[in-house]
Amino acid sequence: KENTLKGNLSHRFFEMILQENFTAWTFEDVKKWVDDNSAKMFKREAATLLMYGFEPEKLQLIWKIKYAIWTLINHIRSNRWQVEGTETDLSGKFGNTPVRGKADLVLVRSRPDSSGSGGERCVLDLKWSGHSYRERMIKNGEDLQLIMYSKLLTDDADWAHTGYFIIENARLLARNTAALQDA
Repeated sequence: KENTLKGNLSHRFFEMILQENFTAWTFEDVKKWVDDNSAKMFKREAATLLMYGFEPEKLQLIWKIKYAIWTLINHIRSNRWQVEGTETDLSGKFGNTPVRGKADLVLVRSRPDSSGSGGERCVLDLKWSGHSYRERMIKNGEDLQLIMYSKLLTDDADWAHTGYFIIENARLLARNTAALQDA
């Protein structure tokens, strides 16, 4: 499916670029990085978009990926988050049931009032599309995967912030978006 293809490809771009030291990057740096890595990524992950007649779709997809990466990087930087990991394996027990999962993106930041110990954590699930659907899930408390990831990422007394980042329209969705922003 087209959305699955776009989602898989964009996930790989995010996974790779979020391992870079992007603290001083500009939008031009993001565009160059994506352009430099596109040919290899498309051959490996989305060869059908290299076929004759698919150039407009390919260019549109690349532009959306660039803009989404830039948006997420800016959110991370401006709110003092740091990337702790991508595609992070999580495991533990949810109640008495053993569970495992893979968090797309785990972020961490020191609490403003802390003396270096402790801090906040956040787990973001990257989705290609589904903004309205994910927004309803959060509003109705049906974002069970995020809730599970939050508990697997922290001890019993704490919760990690959670949210979705919708790549297609570069939007962050969270139960409490203000908590993800720098105070």
